[in-house]
Amino acid sequence: FLAVPPVAKHYAVKILGEQLGRTVSIDAISVNPFRLSAQVRGLRILEADGQSEAFSFDALRANLEAESIVRKGVVLHELALDRPRLNLSLDEDGRNNWSDVIERLQANSAESTQDDGPGALFSIGNIRVRHGAIRVDDRVRGQQHELSELDLGLPFISNLPVKVDVFVQPSLSAMLNGDPLKMQARTKPFAESHETVLDLVLNEFDLAPWAAYLPFKPTFRLPSALLTSNLEV
Repeated sequence: FLAVPPVAKHYAVKILGEQLGRTVSIDAISVNPFRLSAQVRGLRILEADGQSEAFSFDALRANLEAESIVRKGVVLHELALDRPRLNLSLDEDGRNNWSDVIERLQANSAESTQDDGPGALFSIGNIRVRHGAIRVDDRVRGQQHELSELDLGLPFISNLPVKVDVFVQPSLSAMLNGDPLKMQARTKPFAESHETVLDLVLNEFDLAPWAAYLPFKPTFRLPSALLTSNLEV
């Protein structure tokens, strides 16, 4: 209760800062060894100039199951993220405000690449993201987008052999530039079939701003367009 949190906070800030090449801060880390739970509060990753936030969240909670010992993999009963906030800016030179981090991680990965055999086994239940926000400043097209009120729920996801053929059913709701967006899916991400069904619900969704992202130069103008439909893919 007393010794682990300050040590964990020190090394978490140090390791993240070294790996990302950014200034990282954490308000507090708490650990409950009896419940096998941990919580990180107030994490912030600054932009490359160290002046503003690039990513932050209020709290991240994880509850470990004793079943991890039996399964020989990580088994989490709960993984909850509160109020994550991500800022993304796209520049005309094809880079973004995370390009330096991506390149640094790729370089570190290349240096440490080795054949470690099959990946680690895991099973994570009760995954929740609440009140998230993603802000995009697209300087290339002169547009700004915001995904707000982001709520994501995932009952479980696992690559344990006994669960790979069970449907994972994520759900997502948010406001995209003020337009409501809802998605529900059923998928088997670790099965050989990769069977997936996606239900997308749009209610008077404004398509006009997104014409700028067509993979070809359109020979038409789209002054306005509203889409109201339920789509299944």
